[in-house]
Amino acid sequence: MSDDKILAKFSEQFERHCEFDRTMKMKYQINAPGDITYFITAEKEHESSPKTMHGGAISAIMDATLGLAALSLSMTEKMLVATVEFKLNFIRPVVTGQKLEAHGKVEHSGKSLIISEAKIIEVESGELVAKALGTFNKYPLSKKGWGHIYE
Repeated sequence: MSDDKILAKFSEQFERHCEFDRTMKMKYQINAPGDITYFITAEKEHESSPKTMHGGAISAIMDATLGLAALSLSMTEKMLVATVEFKLNFIRPVVTGQKLEAHGKVEHSGKSLIISEAKIIEVESGELVAKALGTFNKYPLSKKGWGHIYE
């Protein structure tokens, strides 16, 4: 099965089961295996103080971005991923109403680990909001019952 067909089937499953993306009001695009973009607007629900997005929300967006980049590649290998660790640099605050794009890309894929990097950009200004590097452990699809994606 081609990578495009695998990723299309994966996307169907991911969108059906990923409550996190719905809760955070995030949309994604898989550009290629190991290369993704998330789109999000900072909303009142994401605030920690008046008109400022909570650092935990930015951290969660970053984990999702790093992870989906890794997952979009690992799916082509019939594997899932779990976060092992990530390092995050907060560069500037996000104001409620700002539109963000989070870009994630795999930098290395080995036998059991994937390293991905990501950045979050404020769309209107093009300014960097946050940058991160993450490590993810690969594990078989069968552990989550997703083997049917390849049928």
